[in-house]
Amino acid sequence: MLDWLIPRFCICFDGSNIQALTLTTSSHARPGVEYTARVSAENKAGTSDWSEPISVSTQATVPSVPSEPLCSSIGFGFVGVTWAAPAETGGSEVTSYTLELEEGPEGAGFIAKYNGPNTGYILQGVKPLLPYRFRVKAGNAVGWSHFSSVLEVVGSCGASGTQEFQTRVAFL
Repeated sequence: MLDWLIPRFCICFDGSNIQALTLTTSSHARPGVEYTARVSAENKAGTSDWSEPISVSTQATVPSVPSEPLCSSIGFGFVGVTWAAPAETGGSEVTSYTLELEEGPEGAGFIAKYNGPNTGYILQGVKPLLPYRFRVKAGNAVGWSHFSSVLEVVGSCGASGTQEFQTRVAFL
């Protein structure tokens, strides 16, 4: 027998009174992954040959939560935020992100500001000294993750870019 031609299998059940063997996330199976299995039986007469392999797939799930947004740039009138893709896609490609914003006092309510495939956004029209809170969720073909932790940024009150300005001081 040409052993090197046969895919390597590990024994995941060895016992009696088995009615059904299921692949679940609690059994370390990953969502949205195809697995191949085969079976052999043993009794007093001996051990049977292995069955032909069969393939089964686990169901995909929603992605894990993306990282908390980070402030990537800030200036007079704008704030740029970025975030990392979720560590787990749920077995289905992440296709979209929703970035929500809460402006002003905490509890004012979050509203969607961005929905798309990018992992960054620049908010224009930021008011000086006003707090802005951002959170993001990831979506795939199955659905949406929970929202990330919230990033709070306070609008800049200085000059933007490379503008030059003069300061005058007068003494009495």
